[in-house]
Amino acid sequence: MTDSRTKPVIFLAYANDRLQAGRYLRDAVEEIHFLRDLLEDRVGESYEVIVRDNASLDDLFEVFDLYKERIRIFHFAGHANNLSLLLDQNRSTQSRAGRDGFTRELAALPGLQLVFLNACTTRSHAMEMVRQGVPVSIATATDIGDRAAYLFSTYFYQQLVERKSLVEAFDVAERRVLAALGADGSYRGLYWEVPLQPETDPSQFPWGIYGEQLQWRLRLRKAVNSTSLWPLMVDRDRQVIDFRDAVERILADVNHAPHTFIIHGARAERPQSLVTRFIETDLQQLSEQIFGSSRGVVHEHQVRNWPYTGALEQRQRELKRRLAQAMNFSGIGVSRDWTASEMVRTLNLKARTVVLHHTISTEKWDNTTLKLIRWYAQEFWQIQTLREFPQFVIFLNLLYPEDRPNFLQRFLGGKRGRNGIKEQLNSLDTELEEQLSVLAELKPIRYEDVVSWVDDYFPVELADLPDVLFSDRDKRLTMEVVEPELRRALETLNLEDGGRRVEDRRRAD
Repeated sequence: MTDSRTKPVIFLAYANDRLQAGRYLRDAVEEIHFLRDLLEDRVGESYEVIVRDNASLDDLFEVFDLYKERIRIFHFAGHANNLSLLLDQNRSTQSRAGRDGFTRELAALPGLQLVFLNACTTRSHAMEMVRQGVPVSIATATDIGDRAAYLFSTYFYQQLVERKSLVEAFDVAERRVLAALGADGSYRGLYWEVPLQPETDPSQFPWGIYGEQLQWRLRLRKAVNSTSLWPLMVDRDRQVIDFRDAVERILADVNHAPHTFIIHGARAERPQSLVTRFIETDLQQLSEQIFGSSRGVVHEHQVRNWPYTGALEQRQRELKRRLAQAMNFSGIGVSRDWTASEMVRTLNLKARTVVLHHTISTEKWDNTTLKLIRWYAQEFWQIQTLREFPQFVIFLNLLYPEDRPNFLQRFLGGKRGRNGIKEQLNSLDTELEEQLSVLAELKPIRYEDVVSWVDDYFPVELADLPDVLFSDRDKRLTMEVVEPELRRALETLNLEDGGRRVEDRRRAD
């Protein structure tokens, strides 16, 4: 959970014309209140939402001074022209924010990522922001209608809270506002209720996105514990089946048997890192939610050296012995026929959620290996006779050789080849559906994977990291290459220094 004192800030403000009849923007008020509720509900764990109603220039300066580098987004709804934003002063006079000075004020906010000026003819403000170094702004080329402004911004932020990038959210908002207001086949429903100026192109969409195109990919960040960020690594959930929901069901069902997840991957792909990230960012939180903070402790154990040799019975005894060793249970595992329930009774006093890691080298795979996995998942963990037992989540990390075997090796290896092993495990997955899940094979990291990870967690501070890592964007890198650089970048990053970019780095050899 992000510390509320250091949360990045989304600043929403509106001002209205309360002096001239017919210029009061009812939908601008609704817009800001809708956005406040949406953002607080959907990204409130990650961001603090600050609102100023009927904002004066002093109100804006007060927020800028108070939150400074924490401000990530500034959104304004109201009236404007090419030279200024119309703000509120009191019931008899109005104030304005002059374009050039106010733009410099925004550019001085070191953590600012997006300025959205949802008011008439603000493109000149956006162009000035480009010159001053504001990363991205959304502005209008013409006068816009009150209802159109409301719809465009609400559609935009509805997409943004769904983890869409700025440009993706913009594109969806454009399509939907045209669908809502372009019933006559024209854009006229988007404009202010006065005749269009001669230079206005009625076929042009009024809103535009300006600034560094690299920054258009930015997304709202996820809430994470900043004290343990390095295990997050690259967000690889698109490469493996999302097992969070499955684990949540397992933990919530008190009668659920232990479940085994099998992850395919080469040594350099580090399936262990993926599991570690899942435990630190999801599993601990799930366990505390289900069992309570005092009992939702997660115990993680590495079971070393999967039994590779011997008959099935011999391997079963050796696996049980190593389980007992991993959990430091003296006396358990001594007899030939001890059962999981002996270990579970003792373990239940310590934790409600237990994670076990096994690593299997496929270079030593044989038919007995598959039999041992079937026995381990189906027979060994039959502990439902106990009144209470921890919930077990078991990971088997299958490591394949780095280099693909040649044709002769594949021919001689028969079912020991990669595809043969996958076929065997997929068959076992079908057979033991309630107790075992085989996940997709991990693949080398793409440039787009690192971009997505940076956008999710560090939209400003590590924006240059993908280019530091990849000299060739089409090349795939292993986690063995990517992981140390990510860790080094995170250790270099000063999380307390809101918005400062990581030091210039050079790609390691």
